[in-house]
Amino acid sequence: MAFDKTLPTNSTKIRNYPTVLGDNFAAIEEGDLTFTPWQINFIERNAVPGAPPPANDPTRQDDTIIMFSKQDGAGETELFILDDRNPANNFQITEAGKIGSASTQFVAQDISFAAETATYASTNMVAYWAKVASTGILQGSSGGFTSVRNSLGNYTLTFTTVQGSVNYGVNVTVKNNNSSDNPHIANYHTPAVGTVQVMIRNQNGTAVDREFSISVFGGRP
Repeated sequence: MAFDKTLPTNSTKIRNYPTVLGDNFAAIEEGDLTFTPWQINFIERNAVPGAPPPANDPTRQDDTIIMFSKQDGAGETELFILDDRNPANNFQITEAGKIGSASTQFVAQDISFAAETATYASTNMVAYWAKVASTGILQGSSGGFTSVRNSLGNYTLTFTTVQGSVNYGVNVTVKNNNSSDNPHIANYHTPAVGTVQVMIRNQNGTAVDREFSISVFGGRP
């Protein structure tokens, strides 16, 4: 049903209104391509007297996705979506001029930066990272790691959640004390789904305790 923004006219007879308006309402409901508004305005539901609770959210409807505007926890007017699950998922899609919010989970296959497109998956992203003191104590990490010093220059990093496979990459870097410090070598060995071993040697091949950083790529299910 085509949308005709020229109807009804000032001269349209009252008896013709049902047909004229019915056609246009059908075009809006059916998403006809002839209906092309300049903009869609969502009034902040908090400003509507008697808006249905809780927190001025609409009531879920079967087979329906509802988009609406209301104040978020910071009292700012933002955009939300309510799906038809029971109970429904009510998620915020804008926050402080940004897409998404601190409570919004984001799912994507590809992300484009200008002319470049990057395909992301759990197998090619950093799974864990950590900064480990020479004593084996974690000084900082992404979480998901515990660490222990086994012996001189020998450390075990344990995953708090086991990896999906042993086919993950590991990068280990030793921290030098200053710019004139002698080089050190860090290696990993015996990768397992639950642990990975790290060994540190000086320029003479002697085991030494040194602060190091480690990152793990992939290996997730």
